[in-house]
Amino acid sequence: MFRRIRSYCLFGIKAVPVCIEVDASQGLPGFTLVGLPDNAVRESRERVVSAIRSIGKVVTGYRTTVNLSPADLRKEGSALDLPLAIGLLVSTGEIAVEKLERYVFVGELSLDGLLKPVRGVLSIAMNLATEHDSVLVIPRGNEQEASLVEGLRYVCADSLREVVECLEQSANQNVKVAKGISSCCEKVNGEIPDFKNVIGMDGVKRALEIAAAGAHNFLLVGSPGAGKTLCAKCLLGILPEMTELEILETTRVHSCARRSGDSDEFKPVLSRPFRSPHHSASMVSLVGGGSRLLPGEASLAHNGVLFLDELPEFNRSVLEALREPMEEGKISVSRASGTVVWPARFMMGAAMNPCPCGYAMDPKHECTCLPEAKKRYREKISGPLLDRIDIQVSVPPVDASLFAVKRCGESSADIRKRVCAARVIQRERFRNLPFKSNAEMTSECARKFAGMTDEVERYAVSAASKMDLSARGYFRLLKVSRTIADLRGADVVDVMDLAEALRYRAFRG
Repeated sequence: MFRRIRSYCLFGIKAVPVCIEVDASQGLPGFTLVGLPDNAVRESRERVVSAIRSIGKVVTGYRTTVNLSPADLRKEGSALDLPLAIGLLVSTGEIAVEKLERYVFVGELSLDGLLKPVRGVLSIAMNLATEHDSVLVIPRGNEQEASLVEGLRYVCADSLREVVECLEQSANQNVKVAKGISSCCEKVNGEIPDFKNVIGMDGVKRALEIAAAGAHNFLLVGSPGAGKTLCAKCLLGILPEMTELEILETTRVHSCARRSGDSDEFKPVLSRPFRSPHHSASMVSLVGGGSRLLPGEASLAHNGVLFLDELPEFNRSVLEALREPMEEGKISVSRASGTVVWPARFMMGAAMNPCPCGYAMDPKHECTCLPEAKKRYREKISGPLLDRIDIQVSVPPVDASLFAVKRCGESSADIRKRVCAARVIQRERFRNLPFKSNAEMTSECARKFAGMTDEVERYAVSAASKMDLSARGYFRLLKVSRTIADLRGADVVDVMDLAEALRYRAFRG
């Protein structure tokens, strides 16, 4: 008997519809699987037959042919275990299901029939959200991400036996309707350092406030132990909360990036991600790719912060690969197996020492580096990459006399109020445009929304000429100035906004 079962496969971040066509007929027993399956899919027969046997059903003894359509799309992963099992049970007459065509099955089976969660369920759920007659059948471990898509009709189960029982019962008895992001539990920020506990460094705090307000890239340069990494980690406490769309976008990437061995229960990403890869990270781990075309750290930092500590210690070719996503907000990964596009709209933060020994900017320590060593150290960061970093600020060492001061500085909560107010202004400004922050503006928009008078523009051009800024550097200067003006609630960029923004372009590699 021939039966067609609906399912999905992942290709990058996209969910592609797949039909499992099962034909079980009398004849010499055998099993044939076609349709470009990878090893995980090819081995699914053994898992599926054992899982079916565990619930007291028998599907062997037939001449079975399974086709995975479309046949020219490579099928990867273990998500097709459940639809294959249902297809075998229905085609051999072991179970009868009414309106089988409305169900979409996704899930991995263990030998004893238990259902294990799979990656990419959120992408599948988003595809099915507009199909009001379709019902998504998933492992219970994927329920939280499926529930993010409002209006989705779904059934979750712990085992193959539970799925079969649900299908044989009343059509709508076990179907749930997702309530959307509002039904999720409150976000857990964890232990985020607070700026009130950071001693001194008012200039660095101001620079990071501007970076957070306009989503600008930043670079902190200072001596070892000056507090560069601590300040960067405090940044999460002043960033605005993610919108519902950003939560869906970010969770979708993390869902597609799940690897074997991850926690069984996948939780939605409700707080802005802060990714800090080690400086030994490879090209694939940072920008994505590999045999399975998985996203890298840059995509996992989408709508959040990608922080590169000890920037010069990264492989230069790895850093150069970040240049395009810093401009475009996406990464296109092309391999022999195909081309996928991952979202990568992140704030790029970095920290580094001024020289190999680290004390070139420290008045209390003598730098022991030769001039050639300093030059080689800074040349590890190319000019084009440095030109894409809007805010470059020196982090001075803290005076020891301040260690005993018990008075707390301004808290992250207070700074966050100003950042959120500036983001509201930007949201209103870009209401009918594809931008969400000042850092994303095009050159034309940067000039338009700066609203500079002729006198202020002459000042900006003169300063850019004296500092030998590139065209990109000039317009990034305008974007930072626009953010500074937003923080003080001004409609137009003034000379003092430009003067402050110029201070953050003073570091030259």
